[in-house]
Amino acid sequence: MTKYREFLRLTALGLSQRNIVQSIGVSQKTVVKVQKRAQEMHLSWPLDETLTDAALETLMIPKESKVSRQKRMPMRVSPPASGTEGQDKC
Repeated sequence: MTKYREFLRLTALGLSQRNIVQSIGVSQKTVVKVQKRAQEMHLSWPLDETLTDAALETLMIPKESKVSRQKRMPMRVSPPASGTEGQDKC
């Protein structure tokens, strides 16, 4: 599980993204995404004790609905009607 509380704590301490990457052991892309989402939600350290990592994950990364996850299949194109193939248009 992602350590959201630790992200926010280290960010509040003024650590660089590179230092947070090394400390937590995640990619820089993850650090950027978590910091951006926390800023959008006005979350900052110190956090209320009730905001666990699981609760923060639910808040910061809402689950997508199943409808939006379904892949759209391409429409099937019917072949031309018989009898029109090979005829020259004059």
